[in-house]
Amino acid sequence: MAFLDRSKGLFINALEAFSSGTEQCNASEKLASQIDDFSWNDDREILIAVSEKNLITWFYPRVALFDKDLLLQSTSMKAGIDFAERAKISCFDDSTIEIEFEDGSKIQNAVDQCSLLLHECVHENKWNQAQKICQFMKTKEYWATLASLSLHHGNLNVALNSLCALQAVDKVEYIKHVQNIPTEEVRPGKLRIFKYMTDSWCTIDTFLVALHSYRDDGQNSASTKDDRRRQSRFYYKQALLNSTEPSKFTYIYSGFRTLLT
Repeated sequence: MAFLDRSKGLFINALEAFSSGTEQCNASEKLASQIDDFSWNDDREILIAVSEKNLITWFYPRVALFDKDLLLQSTSMKAGIDFAERAKISCFDDSTIEIEFEDGSKIQNAVDQCSLLLHECVHENKWNQAQKICQFMKTKEYWATLASLSLHHGNLNVALNSLCALQAVDKVEYIKHVQNIPTEEVRPGKLRIFKYMTDSWCTIDTFLVALHSYRDDGQNSASTKDDRRRQSRFYYKQALLNSTEPSKFTYIYSGFRTLLT
């Protein structure tokens, strides 16, 4: 669900968050400021908005709830379009956008048809075709959209390929870590963690991965152990600085303080 506040800020929130009655219902994410009007596509989860003579397209706005980096990469902006003030989006049907002005005049614009086709392939579980679309388009917006969709649907292989195309090294390492978990039932839970960590990418699990790599197998030299100790300290400090709830990391850190001293 998307909505405008009194200051023309555009926000998004998942409908299931409101219906569940949990703490998530307060976790709205801001997409943009100074928005004159917005509209959802009639069939796909694509959002457009008119802002200061710009046409903004979010190819998968739900990703704002769990990864702001992918949100920015999956957003497109057409600048310099001759929109008057208080322009209203009267129609967003298929790829066609119709914008109406106060004097009753209308103009038409459009989003790329391939973006709708990408959503359709994912909806029909045609992941190979979706990847071919991204390979053909060769833009970060498409790879970021596919990465967001595959993470939401739990397709780790497609998510890994998409994140590699975006050169998102930290996310690639985390997905590899999840893929290496032997228990299949645990993987969805690991993927859900970052959906509640919008300020940073899975900082808790990144720190735990670093601690896991530090475990002494009896074959490491003293210099290697020192390097891993410094690396673990670095991960903890970064997680602590990026987190809005430092108590969680303090608890984790206290459990492994003997390794880090």
